[in-house]
Amino acid sequence: MGTVFVITDSAFETMSDNENAVDITQAEFKKRLLRFLTVPGRLDDHAIRKAIEKGKGTASFASLSGENLKAKLDGDTIVVFDSWNNSARVIASNFYHKQGFFHIVDGLIFSTEE
Repeated sequence: MGTVFVITDSAFETMSDNENAVDITQAEFKKRLLRFLTVPGRLDDHAIRKAIEKGKGTASFASLSGENLKAKLDGDTIVVFDSWNNSARVIASNFYHKQGFFHIVDGLIFSTEE
């Protein structure tokens, strides 16, 4: 079971020059990114919001990469962010699949793995 945060194509089109230095077509980069954006377990929108509430404003989820993917609320919108404070808004959520959930995010968040 897993929950995946999926980055929109348009987010990749807005990459800065530094971010463009990363070859996003490279297989190893794709693997690292997918491990970072995947959290074990089934986390729907409600579960994420409850974790944020329980964490007094911020929730931290251990990803498959071993790093923490964090979440907070901005008004009523869930915002996920990485250890560099890059953030992405959850723009669509609760896409159920038999192994968990997908949530669509509008920004780039990255693993710190080399």
